[in-house]
Amino acid sequence: MPLDNIAEIYSDGTLAYATVTQGRRTVSLAIPVDTQVAVRAVNNAGLIGILASWGSLTTNLAWKCVAFEPEGDWTRRGYDDSAWPQAVAYGTNGVSPYRDVTDVAASAEWIWTDSSEDREVWCRGPGKPIMPAALSY
Repeated sequence: MPLDNIAEIYSDGTLAYATVTQGRRTVSLAIPVDTQVAVRAVNNAGLIGILASWGSLTTNLAWKCVAFEPEGDWTRRGYDDSAWPQAVAYGTNGVSPYRDVTDVAASAEWIWTDSSEDREVWCRGPGKPIMPAALSY
């Protein structure tokens, strides 16, 4: 999942991966079948975006992202995100100015909020990953 600086990736409310870094990198995680995936991302400067794939499931417009810290346990299945806006797609894996991330599906979309000025976002996927996730950030 590409994103910079800070990444927290949750699987059904459990922190699956966390890092503080400068620049982008890719990690692989084993995320169980049929889980709710949630991501908190901070990007202090440069290109914004989150990119991921789990088998045939990818980051795309089915995800929802907000630029404010959600109330309650936003990382768990069943959390009411109905008021959250749909994520905004900035292009598919490999689109300029982003680089191609080889471990992430070509159909995955770079997502974020509707503002490239937002430096911290909270996103929720539609759930049900079916294979280990390839995440670049």
